[in-house]
Amino acid sequence: MKNQLGRQQALLLACSAALLGLGLTACGSGGGGSDTVTVQGDVPIAYVKRANTIRMNPTNGAPTAPGGDLMIREKSSPSAPEHNITTQFTQGQGDASDPEVSYDGKKIVFAMRCPTTNTAQIDGGPACTGRWNIWEYDMTTGGYTGGSFRRLTSSTQDDDVDPAYLPADRGFVFSSNRQTKSKRRRRSARPTTHSTSTSASASSTCTR
Repeated sequence: MKNQLGRQQALLLACSAALLGLGLTACGSGGGGSDTVTVQGDVPIAYVKRANTIRMNPTNGAPTAPGGDLMIREKSSPSAPEHNITTQFTQGQGDASDPEVSYDGKKIVFAMRCPTTNTAQIDGGPACTGRWNIWEYDMTTGGYTGGSFRRLTSSTQDDDVDPAYLPADRGFVFSSNRQTKSKRRRRSARPTTHSTSTSASASSTCTR
């Protein structure tokens, strides 16, 4: 199971790197036709650094430990400059996970959790709720380090994780444990009678 998860994480990272590269590096048409795109040179990559003490569970995206952050490396090389994008919010006490790059390579949607004791702010209010929320980092005008943040969810009691963009700029989806558990309905000893009207204005009675 551990090796399988490692392969899945590596595949996700490779896909994120390729998508991010399409938006941030020079592209030219190849000789294979109009559907061919050639990426010239190294591409930047987006990923998260997390504490290695977290016990991961494939069915639970909420486990966390201090020390996680969203990172961007300018090129896919160990010697390339690396930038910590979320440190202003996590302040060494938060966590980040599940980065997903937009189809145009200009935005990254991800999950982040930071304690309410952190002093960071977003849109004039506290940035941290103490739970996992969905965030977006927009590099359209500011580049790798000067982009803008947007908190897409602001849950204070539940956890929102594992976001993914929808095609054609139709928004995003994510996983959450906020769904209320269904309650067992207590059956009445007497049947309930409902009266309904048809298009002919006649009434019929249904009993259940």
